Amino acid sequence: MSGMTRIFAALGCFLIVAVGAAQAECVTLGAPCADYSSTPVIFLGKVLSISRTPSEIHPVVVSVKLHVLDPLKGLAAGTTEAVVVMSGGCAECYYTFEAEKTYVVFARRDPRSAGLVTSECDPTYLVMDPQTDFDLQFMRDLKKGERNAVIFGFVMRQHADLVPEKLNDVSVVLRGPGGTRKTRSDADGRYVFSGLKPGTYTIEVSPSKRASFPHNGVTAKVRGPYCVPVDFYAKVD
Repeated sequence: MSGMTRIFAALGCFLIVAVGAAQAECVTLGAPCADYSSTPVIFLGKVLSISRTPSEIHPVVVSVKLHVLDPLKGLAAGTTEAVVVMSGGCAECYYTFEAEKTYVVFARRDPRSAGLVTSECDPTYLVMDPQTDFDLQFMRDLKKGERNAVIFGFVMRQHADLVPEKLNDVSVVLRGPGGTRKTRSDADGRYVFSGLKPGTYTIEVSPSKRASFPHNGVTAKVRGPYCVPVDFYAKVD
């Protein structure tokens, strides 16, 4: 089977991910949890090994084998598969996996081989702490059918060096179905409104002595049990 390897041996709960180079430009990625509905396969996995193989089609194919810790969507526990990105170009375009690190992997199935495909354009990301990771917990709750929609985001100030300053203890107000709710941004600048029903909501942040917000009163539409990210940037003095 050229370009793709499907392994059926009983090797336990493992997944082999092969990541090929890609040269396409990616659109700006939003919150990983926002891609839950549009991504066929999502899983939490720990990297066991990484190998690089020359290819006639691409400069190199990078194969990453992961131990599947939690098959969040579209993947049964106990299977072993190969994942190959069929586009190619530059080595700098790879998503960078590191050995022994844990990731939430977003993947698709190749229509010709049914194998899994992931690339640097997918919202695959490194998980620092599975117990506190917001996106991971949200997707785990969706998997169990225990969560309605969430509107969340960060309150920040963008500086000239492009490094955002996270603003804590900022008042955030949500208006929509069910009335008005209030919360405050935490130490990381994050705010969360959970347990929301479908409908249209307005989110506002309250100006303070520390910051004013030129783009306020954002409208967000909730159409299902998914997350809707809405960030706020304070005016730079």
